[in-house]
Amino acid sequence: LSWIGGPTWVRLCRVRTRARGRKSRTSRETSTWVQDEAKGVQKRMHGGLVRVRCRAGAEAPRHPKKGIRRKKKKKKPTRTNPSTKEMGVARAVASVDEGVAAQRRQAENALQDVLKLAVPAVGAVIADPLMSVVDTACVGQVSSLHLAALGPNTAVFTFIFQVFAFLGVTMTNIVANNAITAAGNNPEEKRRRKCVSERMLSYALIFAVASGIACCVALQVYGREILLLMGAGNEYMEPAMKYLRIRALASPAVMIMCVLQGVSLGQQDSATPLKIFTVAGLFNLFGDIYLTLSLRWGIAGAAWATLAAQYLGATIFLKVLYTAGKEDEDCVGIRWFGMPKLSSLRPFLMVSSTLVVRTVLQMCAFSLITYRATSMGTITTAAHQVIMQVFWFLSYFPEPLSLAAQSLIAKDKSSPRKVSGLSWILVKVAVVLGALLTLVFIGVLTLGVGLFTSDQLVISEINTVLVPALPCLVTISVVMICDGVSIGYSMYHVLPRIGLLSLIGTGMMLKGTSSLSQVWWVMVAFFVMRLGLHMIYIARNWKRHPLGGLRLSSDVEVSGLVKHVVPSLEA
Repeated sequence: LSWIGGPTWVRLCRVRTRARGRKSRTSRETSTWVQDEAKGVQKRMHGGLVRVRCRAGAEAPRHPKKGIRRKKKKKKPTRTNPSTKEMGVARAVASVDEGVAAQRRQAENALQDVLKLAVPAVGAVIADPLMSVVDTACVGQVSSLHLAALGPNTAVFTFIFQVFAFLGVTMTNIVANNAITAAGNNPEEKRRRKCVSERMLSYALIFAVASGIACCVALQVYGREILLLMGAGNEYMEPAMKYLRIRALASPAVMIMCVLQGVSLGQQDSATPLKIFTVAGLFNLFGDIYLTLSLRWGIAGAAWATLAAQYLGATIFLKVLYTAGKEDEDCVGIRWFGMPKLSSLRPFLMVSSTLVVRTVLQMCAFSLITYRATSMGTITTAAHQVIMQVFWFLSYFPEPLSLAAQSLIAKDKSSPRKVSGLSWILVKVAVVLGALLTLVFIGVLTLGVGLFTSDQLVISEINTVLVPALPCLVTISVVMICDGVSIGYSMYHVLPRIGLLSLIGTGMMLKGTSSLSQVWWVMVAFFVMRLGLHMIYIARNWKRHPLGGLRLSSDVEVSGLVKHVVPSLEA
């Protein structure tokens, strides 16, 4: 390598290294050496070798691998036409600007992909909690006793449906990893991927129906014991049992819709679930108003309205996917593949078993919190029911971002830089969304609490929880993104560990609580523990985690910059 005295000039070239006595090879640690004109400072970077002419007499850089000092060839100083030099520098700067602009366009496209998938998915995700919120609002206008009876019931059904949410998450992961429309797929590969997805869908639907029937039977037989376990009081046990036995009949429909929603999101289609759940939600709303308020059926009317709405949604969803699979070769349809064998279920069980354990541990923590709140009397139970329903409803808004992470990251795992950029975009959006949801949460509990109850004792108890409820939604939004990134990048094995440690910490802190506000401070601590454990895992796996140094370990960014800069500098 020659170093020529004279005016500063830049040239970019690839490094060829030759170790003594070895065959010439291209170094894997190809580096960029920058020598400052004044001080002759050397600096390592990735990508290539930037040579800057330094003043005469400056020391030549050492070899990046062996530290061999290269001899300086003496040449006569050459003069460069200033106009040519200025043109070259201008071209180099323009090329760098073009590279930066390309990166910005890529980030904007990633954000558009996220919003295109996440925004319509909001309606699909919040459909079931919205039905519970409507039930709470209508029942609260009829009786505070019935409102208190909804508390343990909501905890029971939330626990069950959240545990079986792994059906949808697993199908999203499987369908996204076998994307039919992925770039580079030939017709044979498309047929193979479609067959795999449809086979897993068939088996998942069988499992969903069987699980729904089993849950329904268990709730009918052991409903009273389950409600007592959740802290239900004897004064409202009768209306609580009435709601539980009616609502349990909808278990198969809920699990079928969960599977079908996962298939749609795995194909980056969130519009179909939105339309179907909108129809079901409107049906539930009018049913609640008519049965609960007009006919004064109370808590039983709310249960019947929810039951009918969920079976309506499941029927429409099955018809839509069956038709789409027949008419479009690029869509996953519903076909019968017979009863599943254990070997055929292996891809499904690999993901689902881990997610089941993770969800069970998380819902155990929520159940402990609800149990502690419901054991403090009817007024406290009713207040906790209102707060929990509003919080639970708003906490579903970040869930589409998590689903977008699971679907898009699983599809683009072969591009580490794209995955890392997408992950950080999701985190930033989650922070902003969590802050907005916090404002809505406080506004509803202060200005709109009359929609849920007219009992002044319940309202005064709700006001004591406003302060501890502030950080909950921001924290849970970021935690959901971390969960989604881990699932999409096949790092879901860490989620059960995080859930177990958080559950242990929550149980220890609940022992000393004596008021509803203290219970909600424990809720805050539960989310903070989950976020902290995610950060510890990212730090320990920094080089291969999308939210860590995965982006820095890839040379795609540097090679992209070199691609833009080289032509101008060589010219």
